[in-house]
Amino acid sequence: MRLKRHFDYIFSGSRRVESHAFRIHFREPLFSSPSVAFVATKKQGCAVKRNRSKRRLRELYRQSPVISIIASDMVIITKPAVLNWNFEALAKDFDRLLGRVCHASPPESATPTC
Repeated sequence: MRLKRHFDYIFSGSRRVESHAFRIHFREPLFSSPSVAFVATKKQGCAVKRNRSKRRLRELYRQSPVISIIASDMVIITKPAVLNWNFEALAKDFDRLLGRVCHASPPESATPTC
């Protein structure tokens, strides 16, 4: 996901779930297959810290068993806590949030996310 209109589409009518380490915006796919974007804001610090938090997040995404059943476009935004938590705690929190994405009731005009 690299197009501005794709991000605008997700943020304009998305639902979201949030924890201390992540925020996930999700919506039914704009195109035929679901996509995901990883975002780290400048509030987290310098580029080294932002890149490290996105690398940790991408690895959590790869290892998550829930990903295969989610059929939504997602923007996953990291928070500064991502750098302070150990990887096992992050994985547990991330899987819990993805479970909430999967089981969230869709908006009236949307198709189911799972």
